[in-house]
Amino acid sequence: RQWADKQLLWKYPTRSNLLADHRKSGVKIFWVDAMGIEWIGLLHHLLTKDGQVDCSVRIARGNLPTTTEANKEWAEGEDIERGLDDIAHHYAYKHPQSFLKAIEVVQSIAYKALALLSKHSTVVITSDHGLSRFVVTSKKRIDPPEQAVADSIGRYAVLGQNNVDYAGGNQWIIDDGNVILMTHSQFKGGVSNPGGEIHGGATPEEYLVPVIVARKAISDVKLQFEVITPTVKVNYKGEGVLNVRSNQKVDELVLRVGSLVVKGQSDTGLNWSFNLRNLNSSKYKGKLYSYNRMVGEISFEVIKGIIEEDMGL
Repeated sequence: RQWADKQLLWKYPTRSNLLADHRKSGVKIFWVDAMGIEWIGLLHHLLTKDGQVDCSVRIARGNLPTTTEANKEWAEGEDIERGLDDIAHHYAYKHPQSFLKAIEVVQSIAYKALALLSKHSTVVITSDHGLSRFVVTSKKRIDPPEQAVADSIGRYAVLGQNNVDYAGGNQWIIDDGNVILMTHSQFKGGVSNPGGEIHGGATPEEYLVPVIVARKAISDVKLQFEVITPTVKVNYKGEGVLNVRSNQKVDELVLRVGSLVVKGQSDTGLNWSFNLRNLNSSKYKGKLYSYNRMVGEISFEVIKGIIEEDMGL
């Protein structure tokens, strides 16, 4: 209920922005039509179970309404798997048989992604939208705003030019001329028994999609890290830089010190810097992670004090 009451949908990054960053680095994008975030756990397990692949996962938001047409962001040459969408909209949809077929599709997705990793160093798996079974089973139907025209499924409606009755409490939001349901209701005017699983609205299962970054696991050569600045002197603002060198290239490195999480910065993948803040003068032990896997431990000391500057005297 908080999803609708507090409009939590806006708190997530957009899929478009995340993919734009990945495309800059030339990764392979693999689209799965209608794959919601409920499949993250199974797909992550299938990709990483043999220890040959590292995965990182982000949850993103798509475009509203959550129709395929509004979310066609795939570029030329990017693969698209449509098995989940086909099952959801099939006239013979039946539980649990259809759910078991969906599991088989996710297994095939993992197999295809692993095959792509044999040709590409990084594969990003994402989706255009998710699906909702709860909308189908709730059977709750409500009136759209006056003069608004419901889509064929009833998950959103197109506003007329002179609409004035926008009041919907926490049931819907207005976005780009559409009124989109955030609950498991349907607008009257859509089909009364859509069957299977549907999409178009703004519930979490329809709107949120995974962005899974899969990479070949780090080689068997043991990673080793050398702390270049074992003593970090912080300025009066409590800011300092910890420098670390790796014996082999890594694409991502994150330092965790207690509850503090600092993402490393590097141009080469070998020399890494971590911008530290708000650490008291003390000795620390930190853990280094690459794509959610711990790859090393380091120790360093923080000293507070004023850093003298050459005033030219």
